[in-house]
Amino acid sequence: MNMRKHLNRKTYFFLIIALGVAIISAAVVYTFQQINQATSSEQQSEEAGLLTEQQQEAVNIAEKASQIAYSEGDSKKAVASLDQNIKSTDDNSQKSIYLSKKAEILHNSGEVDSAYEAAVEAHRAEPAAYGLAAYAGELAREKGDRDTAIKYYETALNLIKEDEPLAGEDAAYYRAVIDDLKAGR
Repeated sequence: MNMRKHLNRKTYFFLIIALGVAIISAAVVYTFQQINQATSSEQQSEEAGLLTEQQQEAVNIAEKASQIAYSEGDSKKAVASLDQNIKSTDDNSQKSIYLSKKAEILHNSGEVDSAYEAAVEAHRAEPAAYGLAAYAGELAREKGDRDTAIKYYETALNLIKEDEPLAGEDAAYYRAVIDDLKAGR
């Protein structure tokens, strides 16, 4: 009987130690999974096109120019500010942000031709951005240049990656616009 109690104590002691090791192992595995998940999320963020610090800075500057244009009613001052930033950077991503904001401000000011030129420059600076191609297409369409609009919308359609958010909706819209343009509408 004493032997049995002694074995039970040893068995319990062993089970407690084994349980402790299992818990610690699970915690280590969980920690590594969290680290890998965080690293994977960072990589996915970069791949998904989330903004870098420089890009976010460019967006902030572009938004300030937008505020000047809309709150102060001074689109020329806003465009001049954006032009300074365009000239001062060699980063194509930043340039495309400034240029697309410039195109938006010019477009909203009724300067469609100048807006189109800025949109085309933005697309040249960031040729993989399908939204910029589509915007150039929309402005070409507004100018009445159907052939150029079709070219830009087809470019946008070809640039869309299936795993991007709203890829299906954007593709369907671009196809519909292309069909309308080809039909003369």
